[in-house]
Amino acid sequence: MTIRHDRRIGAFWLYVLLVYFLTHAPGVKIEGPIPRPDLIVHMTVFGLWTALCIACAYFGPIWSHRNILIAGIISLSYSAFDESTQVIPAINRVAAWDDWFANAAGVTLVTIAALVFARLRRR
Repeated sequence: MTIRHDRRIGAFWLYVLLVYFLTHAPGVKIEGPIPRPDLIVHMTVFGLWTALCIACAYFGPIWSHRNILIAGIISLSYSAFDESTQVIPAINRVAAWDDWFANAAGVTLVTIAALVFARLRRR
């Protein structure tokens, strides 16, 4: 089953808006049974952001190294932008290096997994 290209693009942009809204909603706190569960959320959110960006195939065929790497770079850049804009006083959020490192870990893991999958697909 293949999801149509226009639906992948629509899903990605809907997700971008959702992530931006949720990461900039004032005073959101994530608590859980483990210390710093928000770091797992950061990894997951930006890992999915990266996967959806790759699926859009904006930079070449979906499984091309070019598409995957550029989508990874853009995802990493956006995650830094997203984290850094949380310091705006009206937002009442915290921008922290460990949050951004978790974002970067999610982006990196998905980018590497996509590159490995692309290589295996070629065999």
